[in-house]
Amino acid sequence: MNADGSSPRRVAEMTGAGAPVWMPDGERMLIPRGDSLLQLDLASGRTVPLPGADARTLFIVDREGRWVVFQTSQGGPMTLSAVPIAGGTPRAVVDQRYSAYHPFFSPSGRWLYFQQNHKNIFRVPGPAQDWRSSPAEKMTDFSGNDLYIEDPKISRDGSKLFFTRGRTTGDLVILRQEKTAEQKTVR
Repeated sequence: MNADGSSPRRVAEMTGAGAPVWMPDGERMLIPRGDSLLQLDLASGRTVPLPGADARTLFIVDREGRWVVFQTSQGGPMTLSAVPIAGGTPRAVVDQRYSAYHPFFSPSGRWLYFQQNHKNIFRVPGPAQDWRSSPAEKMTDFSGNDLYIEDPKISRDGSKLFFTRGRTTGDLVILRQEKTAEQKTVR
C-alpha cells in the first residue's frame, strides 16, 4: 500500500508463516514457511527458496542485504548461523556455549550483537569483517537472577542501544557508549 494507507494489494498468502522481514532494497521480503525461508519479489509475486536458512526461529538481514542470520537449536542451547542471500553453505557464527538470542547487526555490519540467555549483550565480528573467528566480547554487565533484557536495537548511527529491561515490571533504557582507552565502538 501507499505510505498514506491507500491502494493496498495482496502480495502473498501468509497462512502458517511467521513474521516477514523487509530486504534493504524495499523490493523484496523474506517470508518464513515452516522450516523454509522464501524470498518474495514484490513486483512479480514470485518466491524463491533461500537454501540453508532455518526459518523456525528469529532471523535478521544485514543492512547490505547480503546475509541472513538465524537462531537455531539442535535440542540444546540456541546458536546463531549465517547464510548468504545469494545461496551457499550456512556458517556457525555463535556456538551453543553462549545460548544466543535476538541477534542484530551494527549499522556498518562490522559486528553481530546477540544476547546470552536474555541477560547481557555480546558481539562477534560480522560480515564487514568477513565473519573472522573471534571469541564473543561482552558489551554489558548486568547482574541479577531475576533480570532479563529483551529485543535490543542499535541506532542507525551506532551510538545508542535501545532495549527493555525487566524484573517484575519493564523499563525502557537507552545507553550511550563512551569511548574508552581502547576506543571501542559499535560502528
